[in-house]
Amino acid sequence: DRIALLDPAGTSVTYSRLWERVDRLGRQLREAGSTHGTTVGILAPKNDGCVVSICAVLATGAAYVPVDPYMPATRACSIFADCQTRLLIVGDDLVQDLVSHLACGLETLPCSEPGLSILKCSLDTTKEPTYTEDLAVILYTSGSTGTPKGVQLTHANALAFIFWCVNTFDLSDCDVC
Repeated sequence: DRIALLDPAGTSVTYSRLWERVDRLGRQLREAGSTHGTTVGILAPKNDGCVVSICAVLATGAAYVPVDPYMPATRACSIFADCQTRLLIVGDDLVQDLVSHLACGLETLPCSEPGLSILKCSLDTTKEPTYTEDLAVILYTSGSTGTPKGVQLTHANALAFIFWCVNTFDLSDCDVC
């Protein structure tokens, strides 16, 4: 089986192992309520578990909201609140700090990915998020005015970028991430 991911330490993950992990986490996210029209926050170190998380969220039809794990917890929480995120995938070492800043009831759910936790947030809100049905990701800007702004990207946006990368960098199925 071909290698899908290779980390700086030399550890590799094959495509078949990657999709097994994506499928397992995707089932857990679906059971927790991840579906079309919902968002899932990801606050995790940039490693294979993060890649699995992104793929699993997309596999459920939801959009993911990536947040830098080094960002202050108060700012991360304001981003998650802004886009009505009800599910969070969080690095285990970040849970405690994040939980102390979240303004919602939390339930910790089992997570198949080592080093990660799934948090289910019960938001008390009447505001329903309005996202396009093809939404893939919401990326937040640094917020030059002091308040981060979410940019909504669809699956079509993401595919256009991927096709551009493949053509520009002459990528093939032999290349490894």
